[in-house]
Amino acid sequence: MMEEALALTQALVRRPSITPDDAGCQQLLGERLEAAGFAVTHLRCGQVNNLWAVAGARPAAVPRRAYRCRAARPRKPSGSIHRSPG
Repeated sequence: MMEEALALTQALVRRPSITPDDAGCQQLLGERLEAAGFAVTHLRCGQVNNLWAVAGARPAAVPRRAYRCRAARPRKPSGSIHRSPG
């Protein structure tokens, strides 16, 4: 089991995924979850792919309150992400 988790982690880290291009990470996770018995629903919000997984074979109903798509608008950076020391 540990080897499978490590292999999945390595497969995900190898993919050049930067939002909104997930490089197939959502698809890979969805396939693995489905194989483990989860019902998976793929969701799209703006340019970003997400997934909702529920344990069990029923279709994964996505509660409205749980997932609200608010597509982000590009913003200007507010400044440097680095702070200068004291």
